[in-house]
Order: sequence, then C-alpha cells, then structure tokens
Amino acid sequence: MGPQITYEAAFNIFAPSDNATRPNPWSGAQNPGSPEIEQFVAALGPMHKDFAGSQEMDADRLGKLLDLTGPAVLITHSAGGPVGWVTNDRHSDKVISIVALEPMGPAFAHFPGLGALQWGLTAAPVRYAPQIDSSGEARLANPADLKMPSLHQKDVLVVYGGASTSIANAPEVLGFLTNAGADVDYVYLPDHGIHGNGHAIQMESNAAETITPVLSWLRSHLEE
Repeated sequence: MGPQITYEAAFNIFAPSDNATRPNPWSGAQNPGSPEIEQFVAALGPMHKDFAGSQEMDADRLGKLLDLTGPAVLITHSAGGPVGWVTNDRHSDKVISIVALEPMGPAFAHFPGLGALQWGLTAAPVRYAPQIDSSGEARLANPADLKMPSLHQKDVLVVYGGASTSIANAPEVLGFLTNAGADVDYVYLPDHGIHGNGHAIQMESNAAETITPVLSWLRSHLEE
C-alpha cells in the first residue's frame, strides 16, 4: 500500500479553507479539527502503491461485475475516474454511458504520493487509434491524435462542484474527452442553482440536490 493520506491533504481536498466564506454543505467541516472532518478523515485509508496496477485490478473487477449484471451506466468519482475510462476501454460493449463526478485530471498530471496519469486520463494503458505503444509515446503525441475507439460517440457526463479544488481541471478534462471521441456534456452545479459543493459532491448534505441534474441527464439519454 501507499502512504496514508495526511489530515492536511484530506482537508484541503474535501473542505478547502476558501469554502469558509461560501455556503457549505459540510456543516462545520470548513474548520480544521471539526468533528465532521475528523470523522471523515479517520475513515480514509491508504491507496494502492501501484497506481496503474490498482486501476487494472479495479477495471478487471468491474468487468466481471458487468458480466453478471449486463450493460450498465458507470458512475465514478475522483481517483475512481480513471477506472471508468479503463473499464470502458476493455468492456465498451457493456458500458452504456459514463457519469464522472469530479474526475481525476488533467491529462498526464502527476499526483504526489499516488503517481502519474501516464496514458492521458489514466495510469493504466488504454487503446488509441492510430495505435500508441507506450505511455511516453502518448505523452509526446499531438493531442488531436489521441482518439480512443472505446469512447467514440459514447455519452459522457462530467460534473463539478462550485467550491471544488478540482474545478480548474474541468476545461482540460472536457477537452481531452471530446477530442478522444466522446459525446461530452458538462454539469457545473452552480449553473443549476446548487452552490458550495466541494470535491465529494455525492457525500455532502445536499446530495439529493447534486444528483438531480445527473438523474435528469440519465433519463434523457437512456430514453433515447
């Protein structure tokens, strides 16, 4: 296993200090040492030391689950975002669409203590067309050439909260997915009157609100 996430790192990701001046669905969590954030951080264990290997393993598990359930919509979050792209790459016929909540990015970024997204939005290998044989080749490629057959015309929804530390990554993540061939839609929660959400939008006290535009998108696309 990799290193344990520190209190400071977890706090900065999930309850950044600049949220203190904004409406915040974490009651009291904008203050270091609050019972809410301490309880949350206490449950956060270390991640797998092999960043790419962990995505391979999770994609394999999801593939086996999809064999049992049949085609499904994948909903991913944060560091689970790459697993969605890898799973779709290897089991595209079983992935109807993907909803990525605050997905990890931008492409080829390095995350201290975790590793790098060596293949674009994933650490594990994914297929491009024309074929790319190594992560180094992928990094040096013209972004316009990074087409992913598994994402061709696949419906993808990307969701970010208004007070998230990840919001700066949104333009590059959306651009990469669009260029890769996906049919990408974007939900920025404040545009839907939902304010103050940080990185864990599905776990905050207004989760019933944050999921509303996602459900609306799913209904419209699944009914097509």
